[in-house]
Amino acid sequence: MSATKLFIGSSEVSTSTANLDIASGVDRFEEIDFYNVDACTVKINGSDAIYLRAGQGFIDESPIYKFIIVEESIDYNYIASYIPS
Repeated sequence: MSATKLFIGSSEVSTSTANLDIASGVDRFEEIDFYNVDACTVKINGSDAIYLRAGQGFIDESPIYKFIIVEESIDYNYIASYIPS
């Protein structure tokens, strides 16, 4: 029997604090759809900083253990799936 996939995300547009890891609280995201209102840099699974233009967003279907928004005061929202441990 396969595990049930659950979903987590923003209930409204949120504002980041510096080095906010939106993947904290779950073992890993199975999929993510992230939308950034403002230009920002993110670090994914320990990567170097990745620049996202305002409104560019990021969609991925790979396991994500860390998804860090580097700057503070970035407006964003997201939805992600995960399998509870």
